[in-house]
Amino acid sequence: MITEKDIILCGHGSGTPRTIRMDTYLSERYSKIVKKNGKKWRKGVVAAVRPKKMTDELRKAYVAKYRTILGRNKYSQVKRKFCYVKYSDGCYYSDCSSSQNLTYKEIGMDISSLNTEETYQSSKFEKLPVKIKDGHIINPEILKIGDQLLFAGADDSRELNIGHTEGIYAIYADSTESTAIEDFQRWMNEYYLMEVILSTGAKLQTDGEYGRKTRAAAVGIFKYMLNKYYDAKLTVVNPHFYDSTKAAAEKATLAETKKHGTFAAILQGLLAAQGCYKDAITATVTPETLSGLKQFKKSKNMKEDTKLTGDVWQLLFAEVK
Repeated sequence: MITEKDIILCGHGSGTPRTIRMDTYLSERYSKIVKKNGKKWRKGVVAAVRPKKMTDELRKAYVAKYRTILGRNKYSQVKRKFCYVKYSDGCYYSDCSSSQNLTYKEIGMDISSLNTEETYQSSKFEKLPVKIKDGHIINPEILKIGDQLLFAGADDSRELNIGHTEGIYAIYADSTESTAIEDFQRWMNEYYLMEVILSTGAKLQTDGEYGRKTRAAAVGIFKYMLNKYYDAKLTVVNPHFYDSTKAAAEKATLAETKKHGTFAAILQGLLAAQGCYKDAITATVTPETLSGLKQFKKSKNMKEDTKLTGDVWQLLFAEVK
């Protein structure tokens, strides 16, 4: 049975695009209250919509495309059309709705850069029969990857006060029945298959065993991320964690790991391999992730905190005997 804890959202407000667990975000939004023009309302979820022509193949394309803007785009409503095309300053820009709708456009769908209210009113979307109670969706099993959740904002002139949107980025069905390592293997295959094949020669078996191939795939994806965001120039197909990798990993701090869902997923997978994490791979830094990190550092006679350094990453990637 799918719950909100099994669903990962993608989107952004004033910061760069990121991923976050659905239950966490819905609670956060619902706690925010607007008082305006003698009215009072919460900024929680108010509706959910789905592009009418969305297919399973397009859902995969949506995730792959949105992944490229995570941590990259700067927030701007004025420059929101420069989500996938560089602005004159060499940067990319977007806001919550353009990051979603221009991603649809990039994967070949006939959807333009609609704002949040226009998305709700557009004939290109169908409204989903979500049941909302106290800011949470009590029938999340009807959601699919690529759907949008619409939230109340601060503008009471809009229908339902709609002012923000988040996309459905991942759904981990029956996660409670899978081990964390199986989840990790499945996650790597789904979102980084090219890097997995480059590192191991084939798609990973989801057998729950953290062996040589699973570790090599994790190293390859980690190096890919260090190259992408910090210009590390590491060799993805090399499964070793040399000093050059450790030096580059200094930049993969806890703050960066919270920003980039891939780092968070790798951290959870490695902690699981070390016996310090047993939950689903959510690609977000959850309290359980932080608790597991403290437990791992304590086991290595390190200061029992949540600081991530090159030394910590190197120990996390050490082969498990």
